[in-house]
Amino acid sequence: MRLLFIQPEFENIGIEYVSAALKREGHATDLVFIPKPFENTSFKVRDDDEGEENSKISKKIESFKPDVIGFSPFTSHFRWSVRKSEFIKQKFPEKFILFGGVHASFIPETTIEEESIDGVMVGEAEIAIVEFAKNFGDRAKLLKTPNLWIADKGEIRQNDLAPQIEMDDLPYPDKDLFYDIFPEYQKRSTFTFMASRGCPYQCTYCCNDIYFDLYKGQQTVRFQSPKYVVEQLKYFKNKFHFNRVDFMDDVLATKLERLEEMLPLYKKEIGLPWVCFMYPNRFTIQESVVKILKETGCEWMKVGVQSADEDYRRNILKRRETNDLVIKLADVCKKHKLSFSFDHILNMPGETTEGLIAAIRLYNRCKPVIVNFGSLIYLPKTQIVEHGLKYGEITEEDVRLINKGLDPMAGKSNI
Repeated sequence: MRLLFIQPEFENIGIEYVSAALKREGHATDLVFIPKPFENTSFKVRDDDEGEENSKISKKIESFKPDVIGFSPFTSHFRWSVRKSEFIKQKFPEKFILFGGVHASFIPETTIEEESIDGVMVGEAEIAIVEFAKNFGDRAKLLKTPNLWIADKGEIRQNDLAPQIEMDDLPYPDKDLFYDIFPEYQKRSTFTFMASRGCPYQCTYCCNDIYFDLYKGQQTVRFQSPKYVVEQLKYFKNKFHFNRVDFMDDVLATKLERLEEMLPLYKKEIGLPWVCFMYPNRFTIQESVVKILKETGCEWMKVGVQSADEDYRRNILKRRETNDLVIKLADVCKKHKLSFSFDHILNMPGETTEGLIAAIRLYNRCKPVIVNFGSLIYLPKTQIVEHGLKYGEITEEDVRLINKGLDPMAGKSNI
């Protein structure tokens, strides 16, 4: 099978893994990458470049001759992706258009309603996409492909999920897919990588909240072995010559033992500075944790705080850390000269002026290198949507728009 991915704006690690899984089984993949399709952060598509984008897509379809066109959009990319799928279906009606990724997994029942979409791949796709490729020439078998939602005689067939893949069975992500098409990625000093999947927390604004339900009863956090992590990074370092690693994991580790096994090996074999995300809790404030991060090359810790109102954070966001823990983490980082930044979400439902003042005071006390402020984006079916309705920040019509991949809060603020 030949699958052509279409991706806007930035590198997509999920696509890289799916591509690698297909290539490992002898299938062919390619990519159309559109670096700047949006006017701003409100998901508004730039009309001035649409003709050029469509021409680029058409030429690649004509030259690569794919059997399947694949999209893996986040909510912010969904409407753009549907728009491109409509263009493709009109010009190349014989092509099978497959959607996967975060938004499609959130809300497959709405995604499959789009007339230009032939199938939706829900959840992790490395196992299911190989089955899909194997079954593609046989309609009867295709209809039974795991993870797949597909129309069948006027009804939508919803197949069960394939088992979660063993983390060390993952192929090396297909970085060439993006790097060959967009050489600017090869010029970057930082290499993005994920050594795990999932998150132990259920923050109400986050996509991981949905994956808890999707894979209920299964592991919520899974790690690649330290040896396999370092093996991959060593291969990519020799190939791409980057000088920093950005671990994109939701949580790099939950136990000191993993850090003690992985990080000294990383320092020995890779020896490059690195950055990571961490959650402010009783694990991360330990001297032993911050010390090993610093000693093995961590130069930046990105910490999600999101709100300084402890009651709000606990009751609305389902985050149980206290401001005292945030302060202790900041102090231990400063003691070991480890730079850190905070993330804070604005325009959350029920947010008060007092909460914002508390944030100013907390951040002034902690003095991170930078505080990254971002406005809340409502993701379909996340619990924060219910809070938005309760506080009157959004309406039922807004929820319908959110499910369609639109941003009803664009240009609005409750600050």
